Amino acid sequence: MVSEKKIKEFNRIKELLNKYKNYIIIDLYLTPSMIYKKIQDELKKVNSVLTCVKKRIFLKCVEGDKKFEKIKNRLPNMLGIIFTNEDTLKIYDIINKIKVYRFAKEGDVSPKDIWIRAGLTNLNPGPIISELSKVGLKVGVDKGKIAVKEDFLIVKKGEKISADKASVLQKFEIKPVEIKLNVFSVLLDSYWIEKDELSLYTEINNYINYCYSNAFNLSLNINYPTNKNINYLLQKAFLNNLSISNLLPK
Repeated sequence: MVSEKKIKEFNRIKELLNKYKNYIIIDLYLTPSMIYKKIQDELKKVNSVLTCVKKRIFLKCVEGDKKFEKIKNRLPNMLGIIFTNEDTLKIYDIINKIKVYRFAKEGDVSPKDIWIRAGLTNLNPGPIISELSKVGLKVGVDKGKIAVKEDFLIVKKGEKISADKASVLQKFEIKPVEIKLNVFSVLLDSYWIEKDELSLYTEINNYINYCYSNAFNLSLNINYPTNKNINYLLQKAFLNNLSISNLLPK
């Protein structure tokens, strides 16, 4: 006999599927609650919902639905879904910009060069001095606190972070590891865009924005009027006219 809890979850998912026509599949494995809640709050502003669903119950809900045929056998075990009536790529852009940072753990690969800068710290002297020296930091004591004597590159980009270095980074309150929501697939006009394709979309989108920015700046510099820059050109002309009038004899 099916439990009341499962029936309630089935009805909840069915209601969401009926209310919203577009979906983004999320892999929630190792997703911190902090970013989950942050994205939920952000999605409320665009009338969209991020929720965790039971994979087995979800598959029952979409049984026979051709939209889900392509991905139903590949869904992540820790399944999250964004339900929306907005353009899913617009929603993807929103959530892709939301990130949190955590302390490094042993084995993490550093996403960038990590420096510890010279100067006075809030750390008290003691056994910690040998711990800092062990990873290569040059330290001393000044005004009752530990002072770093010179800038030090503690971890290079692409380097695996050791347990010793992870401990030191935490003592300096450095959180180098970026966490974003792990988007698995996005439904766009009945076509599922996979994770690798989404990375390409982001790169292309960034390049288009870069080209637009350069073209816009060029149009301003050569005073070529368009519907996008006319207000700026008028302001520029006004300020130039004002500057010239100030040079004229009174």
